[in-house]
Formats: sequence, structure tokens, C-alpha cells
Amino acid sequence: PAWSNNNLTELSEVTQCDVAFAHIRAASLGMPISEFNCHPFRIGKFMWMHNGGISGYDRVKRSLLSALPSTIYNTIRGTTDSETAFGIFMSQFPDQGLHGPGNQYTKDPKKFYTAKQIQTAMRNTIVVIMEAQKRVGMKMSDASSSLNFAVTDGQTVVAVRCRTHASQDPPSLYYGYGHEE
Repeated sequence: PAWSNNNLTELSEVTQCDVAFAHIRAASLGMPISEFNCHPFRIGKFMWMHNGGISGYDRVKRSLLSALPSTIYNTIRGTTDSETAFGIFMSQFPDQGLHGPGNQYTKDPKKFYTAKQIQTAMRNTIVVIMEAQKRVGMKMSDASSSLNFAVTDGQTVVAVRCRTHASQDPPSLYYGYGHEE
């Protein structure tokens, strides 16, 4: 457990940053336990976390993964719906500037996407997932996903709560944005 992990304790004592993401949860039933499946996921500047699940993931996984550009597809190491959703999110941006070992971000480090661009990519990610479920014939009652995502580029954080079921926690998408001066 994270609360008894010596490495985490030691790192926490000496880490200083503007934004930190931590995600602690149990592995999903039937999902292999692997470091590659642990949140947060990172590609370039972005870090991503997901609490919930894509309903019918086994039915839409191939479709979702095959639609990813190879530069994004090749960064996926784990087997989770969460990392696939992150790949979908990342594919919303035309050029990530990912190159070299570890897909280092080589674009201007001072250039960031706007909160609105990140918010739009988040919304589009949810739409892509829901459309994939619809294409395989899933009805809304079968496709009741919990798409609670959080993403940061180190400057902006966008988080959403989305439950796609008609009667369980009504379909919702909440977002907020702003900054302190």
C-alpha cells in the first residue's frame, strides 16, 4: 500500500513542484497487476488519471486502439481502459512533439495549450468512447461508464466527472477552470 511505501515517503520529503498528481486505488477485478497499469500515465507534458471504467471495454478496445495515431499508440504500455482513454485524449492534439527515448517532449517548453483546448480534448475523448460503444450496438443502459478523468500539463488541470447512464447518477459532465493571480 502507498501509505507504507518507503520510496514514496522519501520522495515526498524532498519533492517541490507546482502540480502533483497522485492516484491510489485497488486494481480492477481481472486486470493484471503491473507497474505499466499504474496511474498517473504520462505522455510528453501531460499526466492523466482515471477513476471509473469504460463499460464494455473488451468490446470497444480494438476499435479505440486502432484509431490512435501510431505515435500515440506506441506509447501505450499497459492494458487498462484508463491508458486507452489517455491515448484518445492525446490524439486530440495534432503534434505532440514526442521524440526519442521515453517520448520526451521536444517542443518549446514554455508553450502550453490553453485550458479551453484541454477542456475540448477532454470532451472529445468522452464523445469518442461513447460513439465506439454505440457502434458495437451497446445501448445506453449497457454502456454505463464512469469517465472521471483528470489531466495536467504542469500548468493547467482539467478534471471531469461523467457518468453515462440514464438513471444512475444522471449523465453529467462538470468542469471548472480558472487561475489565481
